[in-house]
Parts: sequence; structure tokens; C-alpha cells
Amino acid sequence: MRHLLTLLRRRPTAADLARSRAAERGTGRLASSDWAKLRAAPMPQDLRLSAPAQVWRQSLPALLRPRELCERYPRIANRLALCWRDPALTEQLFDELLIDHRGGRRGFPPAVAAELLKLREWHARRPRRETAEDRWSPRLLALSDR
Repeated sequence: MRHLLTLLRRRPTAADLARSRAAERGTGRLASSDWAKLRAAPMPQDLRLSAPAQVWRQSLPALLRPRELCERYPRIANRLALCWRDPALTEQLFDELLIDHRGGRRGFPPAVAAELLKLREWHARRPRRETAEDRWSPRLLALSDR
């Protein structure tokens, strides 16, 4: 009963759903092949690097440009390019990509993981420039009292 009340108070996570499905089948965890079945088929735009991602990649220093990431995981490079200018959002995406919250994930190949770690470190250290666009962003306007 307590477990049910806990689930009702908060929104179920992917792990909660996986546990309940696994319990229905009589096992403790989902097999890695089960996760593949739950994952949606990739959209056509996820299979190639988007125009904004290509611009983002070219804006990076030459030694930092992620080649393996863009070739093997264009969907992730597209996501990084979209949130790159928002430090909090980018850090959240790096955490999602590099920290195993579900348990038992294989992770990225070493070359891709190394590129992601270099990007994360550089992003955390790079100087921030405020532009006119940043001053008028919906996020900042929502926080403003004027």
C-alpha cells in the first residue's frame, strides 16, 4: 500500500515502468533486448546531422570537433547543438548522456565517450558572452519583474 501511495505522489520514471513490467513477467529487471523493443524507431531527422549541428560543430575549436559523435550518433549531436547556448540545459544533457541512471547500460564506445567528456569540460570552462538575443530570451524575461 505504501509503495502505491509513493507512486501516486510522484510521476513514474522509466525505471518504475520497467520494474512494473518486469514484475508482471516475473523477473526483476528488463533484459537489454527489452529496452530495444521499448525504444521508438528513429525518425529520419535523427539519422543525419542537422544544419544547426553542422554550424555548431564548425564553431568549435578544430581539436575539439566531435567526429565520431557526429558520425555514429547524429541525434545526440543535434541535441547538443540545440541546447549549447544554455549552460544549465547543456550540463543536464551531459549528465543524462554520461551518467547511468537506469543501471546496466553499456555506455558509449570509448572514442565517443572521450569526445563527450572533452566537450563537457570545455563547455564548463568557456567564457560566457551575453548577446542582445540573450537579454530578450523568454527565460530571462520570465524571471524579470519588469
